[in-house]
Amino acid sequence: MGQNLGVVTTSFYQKSGTLRSAGGMTYLNRNITITPTVTTFATPVKVRLYATRAEVDALIASPTSGLTSVSDIKILKNQDIFRSTMGLTTTVFPTTNTNLVDKQHGADGYVFQTSIPSFSSFYLGNNSVVLPVDQLLFTGVLNNNVNVALNWTTETTINTSYFNLERSIDGTFFDAIKKVDAAGNTTSQQRYTYNDFEILALAPAAAFYRLKVVDVDGRFKYSNVVKIALPSKFGSITVYPNPVQNDLRATVFASTQSTSTWRVIDNAGRTMLPGNTLLKKGNNQLNIPVNQLASGTYFIRIIASNVDLTSKFVVAGQ
Repeated sequence: MGQNLGVVTTSFYQKSGTLRSAGGMTYLNRNITITPTVTTFATPVKVRLYATRAEVDALIASPTSGLTSVSDIKILKNQDIFRSTMGLTTTVFPTTNTNLVDKQHGADGYVFQTSIPSFSSFYLGNNSVVLPVDQLLFTGVLNNNVNVALNWTTETTINTSYFNLERSIDGTFFDAIKKVDAAGNTTSQQRYTYNDFEILALAPAAAFYRLKVVDVDGRFKYSNVVKIALPSKFGSITVYPNPVQNDLRATVFASTQSTSTWRVIDNAGRTMLPGNTLLKKGNNQLNIPVNQLASGTYFIRIIASNVDLTSKFVVAGQ
């Protein structure tokens, strides 16, 4: 008598044309993800995966499949969420129907059977497919309007040679800006970082970054793309708190040092508070008392060499 798996959801993908490959190995152009509501079993569960004769013949004929006959085909299992390509390293489960006659399914198909301890995604191929990096987390942040700090973390690294950090100013065309050697084969978490100090001088509206993860045999894959919004070429301004009751704090980024004048203007365009200050290259902090102003909406405008910045704020009642 079979085990109770509850409600079982299956997702099936089949690709036509060129065989898929990962980690230097080609694998069958179909895969299935099985998700039962019952996930704990007293004993392993028997599964059967089906493929057409044409699919199997094409896989065996591939010089990078490592297969010479139907008997060589094994079931590959990993923790992929349903997808069209293999994303994580797999574990091999040899078939338990070892005789060819038991693998034949009708005139034009095969069935491959094994027992598994849990469900997830299943592929058909020869050996375990080892991908260069599992669970790559790639992030970036604008650091004090001075540089872009980029960080990436890997949970498992196998056969990875290096990372090429690539940058784009349009999100389409990328150039390599830094090569970082990988830590080597390891199952422990590894952290990497790089600070891009050049991007602000290029003055785009945004910068785009990605990692090219290169294996020891030259195979590679790309990470996610990180987009970083950048300050204006001539400067930027942010104000806080907003609404404000007492002191308004303005953070002004200037591309060059220069003397500036500032004005607090009401909705009618009247100057309510004037002042001047020296803006240094980089970030500047201005502290402006506004507790004498009536409640309402105002604007702060700062004018300097190559800088003309305005920001809106609200004075709240006391």
